[in-house]
Amino acid sequence: MATRRAARKTALPSADERLLVEAAQGDPAKFEALYELHFARVYGFVASRVHDRATAEDVTSEVFHKALANLPSYEWRGVPFVAWLLRIAVNAVADQHKRAARRHNRDRRRVRATMGRGRLLKGRRNRLKTATTKND
Repeated sequence: MATRRAARKTALPSADERLLVEAAQGDPAKFEALYELHFARVYGFVASRVHDRATAEDVTSEVFHKALANLPSYEWRGVPFVAWLLRIAVNAVADQHKRAARRHNRDRRRVRATMGRGRLLKGRRNRLKTATTKND
């Protein structure tokens, strides 16, 4: 039987976290406290979904950059701030997967185009060979 992990407890009561959010909304330099508080959770979430350390670091950085950029529009609703960060992370991971899929498809098209050109050239060479051997 699978064991279940205990739910993670938020390091701060919601009232204290709300004060941190409001302080960061007033002064973006105070966002550091929220970053330090939630970095491990966001990074762990992202890393479990992208399976590549460098990509996980890039996506986590993107999450906190977007959070900082959109912090003035954040509205406290009594839900932990990390829930908002994780929603941003879900979207960032989805965007990363879409970018990776587009890159993969673009690379496959390039390989096919290159292979097609090779076959085309080979076919022309063969036709030239048969045409020259017929004339001999």
